[in-house]
Amino acid sequence: MFNKLRRALRWVKAPQMITQEILDRGLDTTSIWLPGYGETVITGNSDLIKQVVNNRSCVGGLGMKAMKNVLGENALICAEGDIHKRHRSQLMVFFNGPRLQENEEAFKQIIDKHLNSQVGKEPFNAFTLFKSITLENIIYLTFGEMDASERDQLMELCLVFTDSFRNPLRLILKLTHWDLGELTAWGRYKKCHAQGRAFVRRKIDDIRVQNQPDSSMLNQLVLDDSENALSGDEIVDEVISTLLIGSDTIAASLAWLMSELSQRQDILDALHAEMSAGNSTKENALFLRVITENLRLNPVAPHLTRVCKHATVVGDYAMKEGGCIMPSALLAHRSNANYASPNEFNPDRYLEFQPERYQYFPFGFGTRRCLGGNLAERELQLVLAALLNYDMEFEQSRPSEPKRHAIILIPCDGPMMRLKKAKAI
Repeated sequence: MFNKLRRALRWVKAPQMITQEILDRGLDTTSIWLPGYGETVITGNSDLIKQVVNNRSCVGGLGMKAMKNVLGENALICAEGDIHKRHRSQLMVFFNGPRLQENEEAFKQIIDKHLNSQVGKEPFNAFTLFKSITLENIIYLTFGEMDASERDQLMELCLVFTDSFRNPLRLILKLTHWDLGELTAWGRYKKCHAQGRAFVRRKIDDIRVQNQPDSSMLNQLVLDDSENALSGDEIVDEVISTLLIGSDTIAASLAWLMSELSQRQDILDALHAEMSAGNSTKENALFLRVITENLRLNPVAPHLTRVCKHATVVGDYAMKEGGCIMPSALLAHRSNANYASPNEFNPDRYLEFQPERYQYFPFGFGTRRCLGGNLAERELQLVLAALLNYDMEFEQSRPSEPKRHAIILIPCDGPMMRLKKAKAI
């Protein structure tokens, strides 16, 4: 039992180490005992992943039970069945196509404001800066225009809130749930949780009193009078989920991109040249291939989680009711069976190769695909394009090591970087 527990703790804290050991043995699937889930199958095998995704007994919401304490009972990521379908249909319009385009100019202004504030300054932590950018963008998408002091208050709440769960064990081990106020992480979380929900409820009440429609997500959800409209409690849970999950994941992807470019001056120079020539938006441009390769090599969510609501068979595995199986992007994206030289950052691989659906899934699959996937990809493009207007200098001489930050993986060192005078384009 001790060895099981030790291996489980290694998976929770450093899943990349376990997956690399699996791959080094020439495997793409293993089983591991995990607290809260029991014996769990972890796989990067594309055929097995396809079976999992298409098996109706393997459901996603049940696998996110640890997040209910943080996000709320009604959060989309924790929901299943008709509730999940209704919530997704109400929310997805705000994260796709026309709505993203409507907000793009505001996003650009926020990005430029934060980047300009760092020009000529001391080295900064890329993840920390990008989290401020992505959080402010999501606040704008959710609430629209806000008073600066009110926005800053909400940002500070969100930062303290997520900081309470840097250690993922706090999500799954109830023995860490000691509420001693500011003295414990759980106490700080409970305080911020209450303040955050109260903030959103005040905003909901204001919208109902004013009854003035605008294009923000919260306004439209509150004033929706359709049959599928979300309740007040449901809206609060979805807003909290959007603020907490969206900003961290996009910021982590951006930080990983900086980590990769810090080691590849040749690619960074080619990106500057492509941008100068006005070719960065062309089909299969290096600009786009770099983002795709970063999402492949550095998936911030190391795995999806599926729990079997009935006994079922997946490949060679007879799964019991309640059994858990995790399609792992870390395994699939670094598998020799799926990619040549999989541990190499090589955007040119996509000049003559396109991965199959179950070989590349940084945002998941189908109806459980990350709701903010399109937002993430567009924000990666906007921030990278803005950064290419500057000279970037990096403090590190070696690739970043990953570390857990709640349920995602971030570079352990930021990385640390500087922005210098604007490039002439």
